[in-house]
Amino acid sequence: MTNDEGRDQKYTLRGNIEAYVLIGMMVLAAVFYLLIPYQIEKPKMLFGRAFMDMKPTLFPALAAIGMFVLSGVALVQSLRAPLKDPFKGLDRQIAVQLTIIIVILYGFAITFEPFGYWLSGILVSLTLSLFLGNRNIWTLLILSVGVPSFIYFVFTKLLLVSLPEGIIF
Repeated sequence: MTNDEGRDQKYTLRGNIEAYVLIGMMVLAAVFYLLIPYQIEKPKMLFGRAFMDMKPTLFPALAAIGMFVLSGVALVQSLRAPLKDPFKGLDRQIAVQLTIIIVILYGFAITFEPFGYWLSGILVSLTLSLFLGNRNIWTLLILSVGVPSFIYFVFTKLLLVSLPEGIIF
């Protein structure tokens, strides 16, 4: 490869902050996977049988495995790409918006248990939609009520996975 293509460097971690972040994500995914049995309660039993057909560790395990695999794929792509500064040209407004979105999602995590999935899902969907500029009332209703309701129905009725009930249901 030539200098004109910008890919003359060998696979290297030096100066590639993205690679370090992805390695950290892979380590975090492995830690998540190892901690799953200790963080998730055993399902409730009635007459020696569980209420759910699936193990409650299935989805967290799939998420951790997916996080590990996708981080690995992104790491390989990052190492093969030309070195560049990922923060070059990053506008301050974008950084502030990203920070606010992270705070909103953190609020979702905090309200998940006391309010339940459905109500906290509605609140976070509505807040994110309004923050990102959606002002159409029908789109807001479909996004903020319809999507969390659909997800709640799929997980509780079809997949038989219990979600936090909260104060409404």
